[in-house]
Amino acid sequence: MRANLDSECSLTRLPVFFLLVLALSIPFWLIGGATDLQLIPGLSVSALMGFCPMLAALILVYREGGVAAARALLGRSFDFRRIKSKRWLVPTLLFKVDPEFKTAV
Repeated sequence: MRANLDSECSLTRLPVFFLLVLALSIPFWLIGGATDLQLIPGLSVSALMGFCPMLAALILVYREGGVAAARALLGRSFDFRRIKSKRWLVPTLLFKVDPEFKTAV
């Protein structure tokens, strides 16, 4: 099933993915901008937009291959054996999300 999805992948599908990510992100962006709602102190509800790319990928993979393909995609997300260079595990495990981190606008 996976080989079939890979062989059919083309650049024409990228705009669909990005538009779906945008469509999924807009509600979080609007709610975060219109309210002071915070998930935890210092972390706006708009931070949930970080999950939109994975949700968009799951939706598109599900449309193409059903539940089995979506389950396979989620399984690949946690397959540590696929990491060829184990040195990438160190910064990944040491990375800490800092809610005080602010970007200049």
